[in-house]
Amino acid sequence: MIPIFLFVVASAIARNVVAESKISFRNVKLSNISEDNFSLTFSGAVTNTGPLSATITIPDGVSVSFKNSTLGRMPMDTINTKPFNGLTINDVELSKDVTLSGMNNFPNVTVNNFDAPSDHPDGGIAISIISTINNPSQISVELGDIMFDLVHMDQTIGQVVSTNFTLLQDDNKLSLEGRLLPQNSSAGVTAVSDLFSKFIVGEDSFINVIAKMVKPNNSATPISWLQDAFNGTVLNVIFPGRKDLNIIHSVSIDSLDLVFNPNDQYTPMASSSLLSASFSIPFGFQLFVQQISQDIELFDGQTKLATLSIPFTTASGDSQSGNLTSSFAPTQFKVVPVTGGSPEHINIELLVNLSNLSNVKIALNILALFSPNGEEERQVGRNLLNNCLAGKTNNVSIKGNETSTTLEPLRQAFEAIELTTVMPGKAAIEIFNPLDTVIRFLKIDANVTVKNESIGVINQIFDENDQIVVQGGQSLISHDMELDLKISVKAIKSLVDAVNGDLKVNVTSNITISVGDDNGGFVTDIDYSQNEVPSELKNKNNNDVLPFFNY
Repeated sequence: MIPIFLFVVASAIARNVVAESKISFRNVKLSNISEDNFSLTFSGAVTNTGPLSATITIPDGVSVSFKNSTLGRMPMDTINTKPFNGLTINDVELSKDVTLSGMNNFPNVTVNNFDAPSDHPDGGIAISIISTINNPSQISVELGDIMFDLVHMDQTIGQVVSTNFTLLQDDNKLSLEGRLLPQNSSAGVTAVSDLFSKFIVGEDSFINVIAKMVKPNNSATPISWLQDAFNGTVLNVIFPGRKDLNIIHSVSIDSLDLVFNPNDQYTPMASSSLLSASFSIPFGFQLFVQQISQDIELFDGQTKLATLSIPFTTASGDSQSGNLTSSFAPTQFKVVPVTGGSPEHINIELLVNLSNLSNVKIALNILALFSPNGEEERQVGRNLLNNCLAGKTNNVSIKGNETSTTLEPLRQAFEAIELTTVMPGKAAIEIFNPLDTVIRFLKIDANVTVKNESIGVINQIFDENDQIVVQGGQSLISHDMELDLKISVKAIKSLVDAVNGDLKVNVTSNITISVGDDNGGFVTDIDYSQNEVPSELKNKNNNDVLPFFNY
């Protein structure tokens, strides 16, 4: 019974144990790859072997097949389920399906570092990429030299190569060297620009790394079956932007012109004939600047004042010098809001030249409202008008207040203005109105003198029918005014001179005028004097020159 048990029952148990056992591979490596064969090594485990210990030897090796096609034969080392001393059972059949995980297009690829150290000798820009590629399969492969295309926005923008690369299980460090290709199409240029733009501002990009070629080494030809398997493999890679870059070091708008529109106060038009900037790039290749576009935000401390979006405009500069210059045409300068005539005054438009030490130019019309209140202020105002009409200069101060401008964005700035300047006078000839608005003469009180002696006075109030009205910038000879003569020797001598056309008198007057034609205008008094005024004496009734000796 013992031989029967040993040779029949034990043999049956062994076959059953082998049939129920499971074989798994932990590491499978393909090496020494050629067109006709490759070396395959692996380590694994046999599980579910039952209660018996055994040493399994496979003297003829195993046949490896895939989808009913024999790939080849390979020897297999002895398998020990547990060392023991006992009988040897021969001719036990071993046939197992072994599952190997696929690489699944390498779902986890990360870029650890990107550099563009120089211009590439073959054209374009030399690049260097260090990445980590995770292999989820148990299979390791000696690939050799591998080449990839870099595709972004459906454009092939570069090629990279890794040499003598072996793909191992789990994480692999992959060093790639290559170049960004010169682009001859607008779509290609846009793709490269988008990649670099996002990189330097810290935004991630998505690129496809597409396997193109694999071969044992640089001088060998590709192995057809491995090339077919490798070619076209697509790696979806997140290309991370640099979060720590400071590209622009300074921006100087050396000349800024602002033109405000009262109907759209918070969007003046801004332009500049010169804008300069200093910059650097974290790459070794030389960059030439041809165009720039800008989105500028202006702050006062932490308070946002305005935004300026400048479209692409011509620029010049290079990364070697680190400087660029440009300009921009009138562009909307969007200011962030802040809060906050007539019988009552004279509107005086002033042409004021302000010495502006900044590089900001603002186009403005300055309107002064002449409206003195109180006797002291009225007297000062009279002196100002007197000097202006007499051609004398006036020292004036320009001080801002909360109503200095109707442009709300500039209110606080103009409220703080305090300037000192000189207002030039206007010379009066005959009756000349040097203002840009109408003047109506309402009353004249004048003293006429010759050689410091009064010869008569003019006291005349004008009603609506006989007002002297002088339009802005025009002159006229007024209608006749009555002169109350004072009888004296000099007065009689003056009359003789008047008949001969030689009379020149000095006039000192107080004149009440209305300035402006809005709802009656602003009424004020001015003191006016003029010497050496040519005069003549006329008959009150017929306006002829009086025949003095026949009078």
